[in-house]
Amino acid sequence: MSADEFFPDLLQRLEALDRLAAAPVTRDIAVARLKRALPDPIRRIELSDMIDQTTTQILDRATPSNYPLANTSYVDSVRMYRADSDVLLHLLANGVYHDDGTHDALWLRALERLTRIRSSFSGGFNPNLEALRHYPALLATWTMGVAAVVARREEVVAGLMARPKWTTRTGKTESQAPSVYLHPWRVLPGELREVCPPEPGRKWLYPQSRLLRQEVRDPIRPIEPDDTAYKAACSRFEFLASMIAMDDDDEYRRDPWPGEFLTGEYWGHDSGVARTIEQELTPAWPLLQAGAFSGDLDRAKAAYTRLIEWRAQNHRGF
Repeated sequence: MSADEFFPDLLQRLEALDRLAAAPVTRDIAVARLKRALPDPIRRIELSDMIDQTTTQILDRATPSNYPLANTSYVDSVRMYRADSDVLLHLLANGVYHDDGTHDALWLRALERLTRIRSSFSGGFNPNLEALRHYPALLATWTMGVAAVVARREEVVAGLMARPKWTTRTGKTESQAPSVYLHPWRVLPGELREVCPPEPGRKWLYPQSRLLRQEVRDPIRPIEPDDTAYKAACSRFEFLASMIAMDDDDEYRRDPWPGEFLTGEYWGHDSGVARTIEQELTPAWPLLQAGAFSGDLDRAKAAYTRLIEWRAQNHRGF
């Protein structure tokens, strides 16, 4: 056999063995496989299997024995959920960033499956631990949302905030959109000082925002290595998510995703994120084109105004 015959055949055999593995050997190998499969229509099933298998691993770990809903450490659970989600977050960041929209349904399917972690249960529970079951879904949403901003594919954010719906399991039974049930304050209501410690003598104005920015930095780093640009992308995603949340039909659920985007560093006056998005609000705005605000520019402007007013009344500091 000549070298021209041997090496291509060897590569095909190695790729076949890689695909047959129950799980990727390492996170980096998983990302490399995704990048090879993403632009190849022949490998769409392989890509789908990769995301499904990685999501399944998270679901298989999220059992009552691993994550009790009472009498366990809240901080340890926060850390464990992040560790269990690591490979998937890297895949979603690279997938959303490098995709051209062909596979958007696949990324949303992963999110839909993660929401099922917060399914029915029996027995007593700690409300903070029960709410935390949506943390992997929130991490995935944040990762994909920031990746979409970096890739200038913000139409993806419209889908992330609208689908999939989730039906509450406690209290009043109702169907909610991700902009409501993945609200960071609802998913992370517990004390976060230990898992995301501020400098001595200080405290975070928005600890949920600080934690999410911290935990998603590593998956986003390969597609946006600059820290300043990363922070700006997070702020823009928070602003867009908050605008959509402020468009909820139920005025009592119109809560923005409060975060560091509200601070003067990012909000700005003439050139901050608020002013930038105000100037973008036209019928051609990607989120409107993707169906957010029912495609109605006036509704988008109304949500923008509500957010501006909310900040004026509730922002914790400048």
